[in-house]
Amino acid sequence: MSKAKYPLVAGLVVVLVLGACKDEPGEPVVEDAAGAKDTAFEYLQEQYPDNAPDSGLQWEEEDITPGGLVGTSVKQFTSDGLTVTVSAPVVAPENIIYTTTITSIDGGWYWRGEVRPDGSVTELSLLAEMSEEWSQDIAEEFVKNSPTFAYDGIAETLELTNVLMARCLFCWAFTFEFDCLHAGYGNREGEALAQVITHHEAVIIVNKGEVVSAVMDVKWDMLRQAFVSLESTRWVLESYGNADNPQAILEGTEVTAEFLAGEVIGSAGCNSYFASYEIDGQDITIDSIGATEMACLEPEGVMDQETLYLSALGQAERFLIEDGTLKIFYSDDQVLTFSAE
Repeated sequence: MSKAKYPLVAGLVVVLVLGACKDEPGEPVVEDAAGAKDTAFEYLQEQYPDNAPDSGLQWEEEDITPGGLVGTSVKQFTSDGLTVTVSAPVVAPENIIYTTTITSIDGGWYWRGEVRPDGSVTELSLLAEMSEEWSQDIAEEFVKNSPTFAYDGIAETLELTNVLMARCLFCWAFTFEFDCLHAGYGNREGEALAQVITHHEAVIIVNKGEVVSAVMDVKWDMLRQAFVSLESTRWVLESYGNADNPQAILEGTEVTAEFLAGEVIGSAGCNSYFASYEIDGQDITIDSIGATEMACLEPEGVMDQETLYLSALGQAERFLIEDGTLKIFYSDDQVLTFSAE
């Protein structure tokens, strides 16, 4: 691929109608998510010839619609370092707008747009390099538009205080601090509020152009607009084993847990797993654990780590959530320690 050339004009919205002369008026050009993907790539090849990949790629398709999401379908296509995510409402075909996001790991770029049934494409985000500075802008805009800051945040106090590169590729964690005129979180309109300057710290994780985690004061989930809780939070394992001498998880692996309505699902590092759980106060039992049966060779030790993790889940006795951290105690006060994402 030749050297990337990125547009310098921000905010430009370009609409291109593809194949309008080929079809009768009103006849859909794009009929499904795969068609939206293909139309988006035709657009990129026209507008960004130095960056767009060649045609004729072989794609793997997966339905990644989140469980419980009603009225929307999300499909993901992957091929040779490219990932395309297409989200669309479940409505009459002629009314569907396909929101399409494309990332290139090899090229290091991101693009997002809307594809309509008539083949027109509207850019929502110009093709851009997935740099730290670009990701920082995304994180800052997220904070500014968050209900807590938008309600009574003091603009001149907003400050970036820390940047960390996360374990994933093109991922950064940005820490912002700012003051609000009142206590509390979210949109507090109509509430009786303490009129006191309140300091906040927000940690925003941007992964390939998307805000995937946003936690304020280690207790407020800015994505869900709710306090961090066991359920409806994606937990990422940081360490396991003896509480006084915990074992950090292997670099290059991600172990997760998501609890909802008596079922926990996640990644054990190599395989996906599922189980049932019951809570009684701070006591927790996890059983009926099942997993897929892939064998991963890298990084070294990943399968041993996975076995230890699933075994620990099966021995879970109690849990504690404090300052945005979940601890699940098992077998003689050994502990699984997760951070909220």
